[in-house]
Amino acid sequence: MKVACSISVATPHCCEAVKEVDDDAKDYDDRLETCDCLRDMALSFKKDFNVENGAALFALCGIQTPYQISRDINCTKIIERDEDDYDEDE
Repeated sequence: MKVACSISVATPHCCEAVKEVDDDAKDYDDRLETCDCLRDMALSFKKDFNVENGAALFALCGIQTPYQISRDINCTKIIERDEDDYDEDE
């Protein structure tokens, strides 16, 4: 997702990839893992990461999601459980 590093307009190709990431996260565990992965990716970029672009990437692509590509995001606070995410035994 180089766009998060360098430009403020997401390309159609980038937005397709971002939408795929969002669509693949079907339940709470998937969403939490995706969020953690995005945070870890932001941490790995060091100085080349543009925080504002990363945080806005999903919105730039018109995708409503709790994710932000950010170094300091607390995923357990932003990812909510849906009713379908609870097991009957819980």
